[in-house]
Amino acid sequence: MNPIVIKNNSRFKILDSWIFQVLVEKSSVQQKQPKQALSYHILPTASTMIGVCVTVITFLRTINFHMKTYADDILGFDTLVFITSCFLSYISIRNNNRNFELIADNLFLVGMFIMVFVGLLILHLK
Repeated sequence: MNPIVIKNNSRFKILDSWIFQVLVEKSSVQQKQPKQALSYHILPTASTMIGVCVTVITFLRTINFHMKTYADDILGFDTLVFITSCFLSYISIRNNNRNFELIADNLFLVGMFIMVFVGLLILHLK
């Protein structure tokens, strides 16, 4: 069998260089996205978590538990953590300050861990 030999055609070079140029442009556009993009995600998500915490606190207080639970108190603190995260992400968006964004991100992560802990606490209540 004879190997297939493809001649170097100028049309293929143009197509090849065009595809390479498009790929390079797309990768550079993705890298040029602003660093503050994380704050745009933290702000609405943290405000939603505030609503979730308040809903669970209301639910726990309306149900008649026979034992004292600390879940609503911990969720009250968690609500403050999410409010602070929301506030700092808003300041980060307004002032283009990366430090506030990092603090808001870390507070949001702490708030989520607290919610998981409270979920496990509620799960084991009898």
